Amino acid sequence: MSTVPATGDPGLAPSARTKVVTAVCLAQFAVVLDSFVGFVALPSIQRDLGFSAAGVTWVINSYILVFGGFLVFGGRCADVVGQRSTFLAGAWIFAVTSMMCGLSVTQLMLVGARFAQGLGAAIMAPAALAILVRVFPDGPERRRALTLWGIVSGCGATTGLVAGGLLVDLFSWAAIFFVNIPVCAVIVVLGRRAVPPFRLDRTGRFDVWGSVTITSALLSLVYAVISVESDGWTALPTLGAFVLAVLLATSFVLIEHRHPNPMIELRMFRIRSLTVGNLTLFLLCGAPACGIYVATLYLQNVLLLSAAGTGLVFLPASFAVFLGSVAAQRFIPLLGIRRIVAGAALVTAAGSAMLGIAGDSSTDPGASVVSCAVFVLYLGASCVSIALRVLATAGLAAGDVGVASGMINTAQQVGAAFWLAVFSSVAMHSIGQAAGEPIVLSTGTQQLVAWAGAGLAVLAAAVAVAALPARLGGVGASRDHA
Repeated sequence: MSTVPATGDPGLAPSARTKVVTAVCLAQFAVVLDSFVGFVALPSIQRDLGFSAAGVTWVINSYILVFGGFLVFGGRCADVVGQRSTFLAGAWIFAVTSMMCGLSVTQLMLVGARFAQGLGAAIMAPAALAILVRVFPDGPERRRALTLWGIVSGCGATTGLVAGGLLVDLFSWAAIFFVNIPVCAVIVVLGRRAVPPFRLDRTGRFDVWGSVTITSALLSLVYAVISVESDGWTALPTLGAFVLAVLLATSFVLIEHRHPNPMIELRMFRIRSLTVGNLTLFLLCGAPACGIYVATLYLQNVLLLSAAGTGLVFLPASFAVFLGSVAAQRFIPLLGIRRIVAGAALVTAAGSAMLGIAGDSSTDPGASVVSCAVFVLYLGASCVSIALRVLATAGLAAGDVGVASGMINTAQQVGAAFWLAVFSSVAMHSIGQAAGEPIVLSTGTQQLVAWAGAGLAVLAAAVAVAALPARLGGVGASRDHA
């Protein structure tokens, strides 16, 4: 296996690099957009297809479940099969399954299509980030590229909320999925023309059983926390899924220890910056995921805003993503990773706490408070996301980039699914709601979820202060590439 750091490809002309950045940023935009676009469409989907309060969250969770479960697998495929081939394959799967989602006429059909769509996203996303890291050298140039990538990623979230609302009101909820098709067409064209077929940095037999066990473990874990909402913490399906996740994870460790060409080399977990960065992101991403879920229910089912009106309330978050991403890129060299991540995590906590105030406000101030809260929430979260990705990919060997990208994305997606399932189960516990009826949370429940999200962000800040390296300068030297 190659141990050469993943520096940029000097053979690419500036115009080719621009096309590469456009392709991978569009891919990330589409992937993140579909993580969030369903939130504002949930009430409409619930009415049309007759979902229950617990059942309708599967429109979101089915996508996140497979996306989070297969990200490491997708990253490993990028390193072994090739980043370009994996990227294009994921784009094709994502396009076809998006069409299937839009054509769905039953609950089962939509949830099944969302499962398949999550697989396409999981294959495409880590390959996209790995391509970006391969093309741009470690240092300021890569930080600028990752900043742009982060801005586009964050805009995918906010665009999903804003454009999703407009599409639902102007057409129907199916339009939020059909819009992916032309985007994927552009991704495929640019990917074929601009992304070079990088030399593979890993050779040997593919670790099939390692892939099966880690993917199944992640799927079982996310399914366990999602099933809490409908079955409860002590139900046999929930406990069985948790036990299965532990057994599969243990099997994965034993397989990786003995395999000559493991899917994830266990030494990767000894890289402190990568491991702590994953833990920090896992904790932090609970705040925006749960905050958007609560805010959407409040705006549409309490303040009775339309889907488009709800999306417009979230519009300022786009500017917050831009500011947070640029701030991370600018201030990492000045303040260091630890201070940036800890400070931005506290900003995220403040935004989540502000969402708890909205329930006590009158109609107009309530929407204003939600808009301000989401702005603050995304300002902090986007800054943390960029900083941790810069940290996680700094100084890595070229053959480790795909796996590391898969790991950091897995922490974000599994964390979002885990905390969304936990907090939505708390929110739904006291609601006796029939299929098709709007979900209305009590003020106390809304505040509980908002403050819990703030607590997770504070905990993420504490982890950053305690364990993250102060600056990037010492990261590369401390990594084990043996």
